[in-house]
Amino acid sequence: MNPRAAVYMLISSMAFAVMYLLAKQLSHYGGYQLTFFRALGTWVLALCYLLYKGISPIGNRPKLLIARGLTGGGSLLLFFLAIEHVPITAAVTIRYLMPLFGIVFAMWFLKERVKPIQWLFFLMAFIGVMLLKGFDGRFGGYGLGLILVSAVLGGMTLFIVRYIGKTEHPLVIVTYFTGTAGLLGILGMLFTEGAYHTPAQEDIIPFIAIGLVGFVGQVFMTIAMQIEVASKVMPLKYLEAVFLLGLSFFFLHETYGLYALLGMLLILTGNILNVFTKK
Repeated sequence: MNPRAAVYMLISSMAFAVMYLLAKQLSHYGGYQLTFFRALGTWVLALCYLLYKGISPIGNRPKLLIARGLTGGGSLLLFFLAIEHVPITAAVTIRYLMPLFGIVFAMWFLKERVKPIQWLFFLMAFIGVMLLKGFDGRFGGYGLGLILVSAVLGGMTLFIVRYIGKTEHPLVIVTYFTGTAGLLGILGMLFTEGAYHTPAQEDIIPFIAIGLVGFVGQVFMTIAMQIEVASKVMPLKYLEAVFLLGLSFFFLHETYGLYALLGMLLILTGNILNVFTKK
C-alpha cells in the first residue's frame, strides 16, 4: 500500500470520528440543524476551491449530480435525525452497511455478478445489526429504522457516484452533495415546528467545526483513493469506528456490552471481507 495514501486515509478517519463526536454532542439541536451546519462549512470551502481553480461547479452531468445530492443529502439527514436516539458509535457502524447496499444496487441495475461468499458477508453484517438491536436497550425501532434507511440511501449514493465515474471533479460532486444536504436542513427547519434552536454561545464553535472537520475528512479520503486502489485503503476507513469508540467513551461516557461489541465487530468484519473479495 502507498504509505502516503494510508496516512491520508487515517487522517480522514480521525477527522470523521471527531465530526461524529461533535454531532452527537450537539444532537439535542435536532437533525435538521445539524445537517445544515455540517453541509454549510464543507459547501463553502469546496465551492471556493472550485471557483479559485476556475472549475465550473455545474459539472458535466447535472442530472446525475442532483440525484447523488438528493440520495447523499437524504442519507446524512436521516443519520443526524437518528443519533439523537441511539449511541453514536453503534449508529456509525450500522451506517457502514452502505457499501453492501451499493453492491446490491450494482447487481440489480448494472447486472454485476456477486460472488456466493459475499452473501455470507452480507449475512454476517446483518447478524451484527440484530445483535446490536437485541442486546443494547438504547436501540429503539425508530432510531434503528432511520439508520437503516440512511444506509440504503448511502448505498444508492455510492452506486450513482460509481456510475458517474471520473467524468466529474470530486469537489463538484461534494458541492452538489453538501448544497443539497444544506437545502434539506433549511427546509426541515422552516417547516418543522421547533426544529431550529438558537445555538448557545459555547456551541457556535462546535457547529462551525462540524463543517470544517467534515471537509478535511472528505478531501483526505478523496486524495487517498486517487493515489491508491480503493480496495487497499477502504479498510482503513473503518478505523473511524475504533477512533469514535474511544472518543465517545472519554467524552460522552458511552459504553457497550459484550454482545453489542460483537455485533459491531461482525458489521465491520463483513464489510472488510467484502472489500477484499471485490478486489
